[in-house]
Amino acid sequence: MAPIKLASRICMKTLEVKELTKYFGKNCVLNNVNITFLPGEIHAIVGENGAGKSTLLKILMGQFPFDGGSISYNNKKMIFRSPFDAKENSFGLVYQELTLIREMSVLDNLFLGSEYTKHGFISRKKQIEKFDFLKEKFQFDISHDEPVKNLSLSKQYLVEVLRVLMEDSEVIMFDETTSALDDDEAESLFDIIRMLKDSNKIIIFISHRLNEIFAISDKITVLKDGELVNTLFTDTLTHDSLIELMVGRTIKDIYPAKIKPRDEIDFSVEGLTTKDLSLQNISFDVRRGEIVGIAGLKGHGQNILLDCIAGIRKYDTGKIKLENHLIPRGNVRKAVKNGIFLVPEDRKTEALFLNHSVGRNLTISILNNRYLYKVINKKRETNFINDSVCEMNIKCSSYKNMVSELSGGNQQKVVLGKVLGTEPKVLLFNEPTRGIDVNTKQEIMMRIRTLSDEGVSVIIYSSDLLEIIGISNTVYTMYEGRITRKLTDEQINEIEIMQGIHSGGEMR
Repeated sequence: MAPIKLASRICMKTLEVKELTKYFGKNCVLNNVNITFLPGEIHAIVGENGAGKSTLLKILMGQFPFDGGSISYNNKKMIFRSPFDAKENSFGLVYQELTLIREMSVLDNLFLGSEYTKHGFISRKKQIEKFDFLKEKFQFDISHDEPVKNLSLSKQYLVEVLRVLMEDSEVIMFDETTSALDDDEAESLFDIIRMLKDSNKIIIFISHRLNEIFAISDKITVLKDGELVNTLFTDTLTHDSLIELMVGRTIKDIYPAKIKPRDEIDFSVEGLTTKDLSLQNISFDVRRGEIVGIAGLKGHGQNILLDCIAGIRKYDTGKIKLENHLIPRGNVRKAVKNGIFLVPEDRKTEALFLNHSVGRNLTISILNNRYLYKVINKKRETNFINDSVCEMNIKCSSYKNMVSELSGGNQQKVVLGKVLGTEPKVLLFNEPTRGIDVNTKQEIMMRIRTLSDEGVSVIIYSSDLLEIIGISNTVYTMYEGRITRKLTDEQINEIEIMQGIHSGGEMR
């Protein structure tokens, strides 16, 4: 495919990246990248995890310095020393990682560092008026005085979006902003992005959800291993041709072939119910080596169900049994001791120590296995780390690298590697491939299938229906805290699942 020939736009403020180069140590993460971003255009950037997408945005936002090349905006060369510099020059970024202060209210987070004042004092009234104006304009259903920690993950991301919108930037960047949003929330965000496009803003959009890329973008730039592959108009591409550009080959089948699980019932949930009825008489069995998919719209009990099984939350009536032994309710330690582990939705805050090394994260869950005569056996520890990095194909120059330096996909591999070191019997996954590229998704799906072949029972919740369809032996749909359907074999399809997650009634 021939690259786009960009037409000049008179009197338009364009953003040009020329021969941009960035190193982390000896690792080149961006190499001579050239992209032109135009106003009134939604420009998507795609690529595998580690391709350099987020690094590019962080450079544009002044978070990282660059080592070569140039950035020009409105025909002026720009070097931002900090995100504050970038904001002063009308650049805004909705980060992939949440940057909110959880203990503070929505309003205080929005105006932190840019408070409205009157006679030297903070004018809360003016701030509330501005918040109400933006809330009405962009149709956000969030209370200004609600502490951020009380909001769902998706609502927290919407606060991040609102904070950037409040600054009325000319260059607005979205880094995996939709990864925690359901379809309706994502569509609401797209409406906002289209409004910004109509206002002649420069929009840069990153997402691993290719259907979103095709739905929202005018143009797509593909990065691979820190290098520019091509920039093309969206309407000249198909899903298959885009994937081929991203990974260097065509992926025909992301999901491994399904294998019939063993007949023996390994794990069972019987009549699980909570007082607030967020779960109502949940019952199902999992055979040894079976992958059970849970499908449902956000907020219909899936997260609560996984938390109850993992011992994070207490349920009021019902039983959970593993190998016919009763598992105590609301006790994470007992659940872990019995071999039940949860890979949570938010890996950064619930599964990883970001400021510690890859090796430390991989071994933190198996302290007892690292001791020899009450002293940590460094040789045993190093061997385990090296084996895990190799087996999980974690891309890092050294296991001493901080986990925060890794891409989202490699961070998820660290989480999975940490859990596998405990030799689990039942693995629970909550959105296991959220914010992960198609190639890494395939690796993780292959690993999950291998675990099931080895006899591990797997329960997986994903908002991606294709993921549930592609990996599950059995699917249970949930609606308002109840299981509405059990699907197997040919029943596992989008129509059956959609009917189950949008309707009540007795289980079929």
